[in-house]
Amino acid sequence: MNLVLIPGFMANASLWDEVAPGEFGPLTYGDVSQQATIPAMARHVAANAPDRFILIVFSMGGYVAREVARVQALVLVATSARADTPEQAHRKAAAIANLSRSRFTGLSRTAIAALLHPPRAMDASLIERIRHMGERLGREVFLRQAGVQRESDLHRLGEIHCPTLVVAAAQDPLRSLAEAQELEQGIAGSSLTLIEGSGHMVPIEAPYPTLRKARGAESRTQCPCDVRSPLAPVPTGPAEHPPTPAPSRARRSHVAVHPEPAQEARAILGDDTAVRG
Repeated sequence: MNLVLIPGFMANASLWDEVAPGEFGPLTYGDVSQQATIPAMARHVAANAPDRFILIVFSMGGYVAREVARVQALVLVATSARADTPEQAHRKAAAIANLSRSRFTGLSRTAIAALLHPPRAMDASLIERIRHMGERLGREVFLRQAGVQRESDLHRLGEIHCPTLVVAAAQDPLRSLAEAQELEQGIAGSSLTLIEGSGHMVPIEAPYPTLRKARGAESRTQCPCDVRSPLAPVPTGPAEHPPTPAPSRARRSHVAVHPEPAQEARAILGDDTAVRG
């Protein structure tokens, strides 16, 4: 099965090095570094994607994913459907202004450490790996991505009709469990997995649980599903009958909690049946 991977803010394909080590089908790394809007990013990813594919996305990539067509199964990692808050928008604007007066050398080590699970906040090699991704992307990409407007699409989550898994990290300081629950409750038939022992950088901090979820998504493509875009543009024109409002989905969230990455690795390596999602 084809797999398409979309990174987050100031991250590149190396984000997925441990998550996609070669046991999947053909891999496509979605490049969102050259566009200045979410729709433009989505169009670029879709233009370079296979006819049908599993889409695994991280953080900012979740906003892009919900505009991409031909998705057979969707894995949303450490992301949200909320708009930027005024405080977040202000911080981004300040960062853009500051960069106009200084040289860009990647994200600061202090900012990166604040994203990580506290036991990893002193891991110099991990911090350097994340900083190096941003340094390689460079100043212009930072300016473009920091300037991207993230608008809420909570009201459109009901348009997603492919099997969907929402993955959240219990110690994520950037994206809350409430945001993950909003995704899970808004997407019919989706499920939510909570990973313990990881901060925001889930694909790097907890690659084995993320790998397990990717394998689970691959098995889910055997189920019948609507493979149209999760948020594909709806054809315009007069309708013969007014649309029937979709019933609300008030239900309790079912959260599967997964252990620390080392324990998960033992489960995967010791029992292949453990990877079934």
